[in-house]
Amino acid sequence: MAKGYRSQTQPKHIVSSSSSKADETILDISEVKHQAEHFLEKYKSLLIVGIGGLALVIGGYLAYKYLYIEPQNKDALEQMYQAEMLFEKDSFDLALNNPGGGFSGFKEIAENFGGTLLEIWQNTMPVCVI
Repeated sequence: MAKGYRSQTQPKHIVSSSSSKADETILDISEVKHQAEHFLEKYKSLLIVGIGGLALVIGGYLAYKYLYIEPQNKDALEQMYQAEMLFEKDSFDLALNNPGGGFSGFKEIAENFGGTLLEIWQNTMPVCVI
């Protein structure tokens, strides 16, 4: 046979009957529905625990991010204002230790607000590495 040639006759072992295929499909759908119901009945408590655990993990992450980290970032950025101004004026020692005026230096802010955006900022500034 040449490449791409398709015979016009069907093999003998394949029976072409549209009504029997439709009946098989109906039976298969009802069987699948029965299997799904059986699966849900069998593993109902395990599914509820799994979905509840997943919801708890996602809720915990969102609470940590929006109720703890964001306020910490805001406070750290507010306290960092004076130290950043001194850093721009090349007063590295004052900016690092004590900028004065009731503001904290980078060193104290990094100790108080570890794990926030300040820590990422500090790691990108090679001059302020403690």
